[in-house]
Amino acid sequence: MADERLVITIIGMILSALSFLSYSILHHKHEKYFSEHFVDHDKDAGGKIAGRSTAVRRVIPKTREAQGMLRLGRLMIISSLVSMCAPELVFICALIEWLYRAYAYMCLYNLVVLQFGGMESMLTLKEKKGTLQQHKPNKIWAQPPCCCIWGPFFCWMESRIIHGKDMFWIYVLIFQFCVVAPCAQILTVIVSTGHVTSSRVATLALASTAISVVSLLLVVWAFKVLLGVAADGEWIVDQAIEKDAECLRLVAPQAQPEAEAEAEAGAEADHGTPVTHRAHASLKLKDNWMTLVAAMPALGLLVAGQIVAAVTPDGIAFENGDCLANPVLGVFYGNFVSIILQAIGAGLAWKAFPLSEETDAMLEYMASRKLEAQVFPKSFMDMVTKTYELNLNSRAIMKERDPSFDLENGITSSDGDAMTVAIINTMKKCTGSLSDAGTELTTVGVHLEEAKEGAESASKLSGNVPGNSD
Repeated sequence: MADERLVITIIGMILSALSFLSYSILHHKHEKYFSEHFVDHDKDAGGKIAGRSTAVRRVIPKTREAQGMLRLGRLMIISSLVSMCAPELVFICALIEWLYRAYAYMCLYNLVVLQFGGMESMLTLKEKKGTLQQHKPNKIWAQPPCCCIWGPFFCWMESRIIHGKDMFWIYVLIFQFCVVAPCAQILTVIVSTGHVTSSRVATLALASTAISVVSLLLVVWAFKVLLGVAADGEWIVDQAIEKDAECLRLVAPQAQPEAEAEAEAGAEADHGTPVTHRAHASLKLKDNWMTLVAAMPALGLLVAGQIVAAVTPDGIAFENGDCLANPVLGVFYGNFVSIILQAIGAGLAWKAFPLSEETDAMLEYMASRKLEAQVFPKSFMDMVTKTYELNLNSRAIMKERDPSFDLENGITSSDGDAMTVAIINTMKKCTGSLSDAGTELTTVGVHLEEAKEGAESASKLSGNVPGNSD
């Protein structure tokens, strides 16, 4: 038995090292990709990077949340390996794991919110035209794994669009996990310090793990509901283009056919795959990755403990008289299962966190800023427009280099994603057409003001000033 445990320990160490290396390489590639495309470097005359002393890094919020999730994999690997090799530290390691699980799930929630332009754009009360509400009506809450909760009411559930109350309860289920699971583990740590008898420590530890697992199942259910709606929705960049098209129909009808044709070409590029499916495909992959890395190890530890207790009720006795108790064996085998799951998760992470997502995050960030124009008041938009104009004029006077983030060149040279390039061009064309239309409207407005002033002058000369009678 001792030799068997030694072999398992060596295998666990090798798998942990390979998985940790895989996560580190993926994180480095994301950092490098971001640095090459979205950092405003100082460059010499030959176009090479001269230095980073004055470089300005613009961290997109969605990228920050994704990196926060990705760090969970490495933390789980270290925690599982330490718990397997030193079972006496299992309670401290479990507390760290559950605290970061809560943080990672909140990062996933924030990532979904940011991908749809923020809470102010996701939902609307009356028209149901929020960015998250562009999905087919369905039975929103009919999702695994908590079938025992909604199963009895399935026949009475109606197909509908998500609304504010759904988001409220989704957030409640996520927030409860952030509170309940860490508190249960803190209780286990307090109990393990010796304030109760040793016979009760195992019972309380099992109860704490069970409470944490139930809380974990609820948060998994909440994300199945949220991402089931999000994955079926329309990409926010497509929605921004459609909003621009609606404006074009009003102020520049002559530019509408060309803009719509290019939008359709961009949406059906990449071998006919719709843009929405490519943009939201990683959402479900991230959810599956979180389930594999965060949820399955907790269930594996619980199941392993029960199996060991049933197979060896009295523990394992060695020739020197020492005895290995059941809880220690359960921790050992449970964390070995966790290491295996982390190794599988390290491979899945390359699909769940693709490098192209960095560019998608930039496009979504710009699209969300464009959609804000639908909800902000005119006074604020006038102020922001003047601020943008002042900054553009200042750049022109100072001859500053435009921080374009190398979107077109970077995409074409690195991954050849013609679809994203087409979207960028469509957005530029729509924006340019709107700018031309806005200039025409401004010119008309100036002529109207001049005509009005001329009419007032003529009225004054005739002795009949408009407004006196009012």
